[in-house]
Amino acid sequence: MNDNLEPIKSSLGNVNSSIGKFKVDCGEEKQIWLNSTYYSQSMGRGKIITETTPNDVQYPKPKEVGYIVMKFACDNAR
Repeated sequence: MNDNLEPIKSSLGNVNSSIGKFKVDCGEEKQIWLNSTYYSQSMGRGKIITETTPNDVQYPKPKEVGYIVMKFACDNAR
């Protein structure tokens, strides 16, 4: 989740927050960005402004936020 300090203006409306969903491969330390949903209010609330489905493969580097989150998820997977 991203919560913007200031709204990001778009042609569809002001974006105040977004929620991204990822699929993780713990063995290869990669993540696939499945989708993002952009909202008119903070904390993923309000009207959905737009949605994207990038299906982008990423290999986050150690010390990057994406890597730390991925590592936490992998270490705590059941």
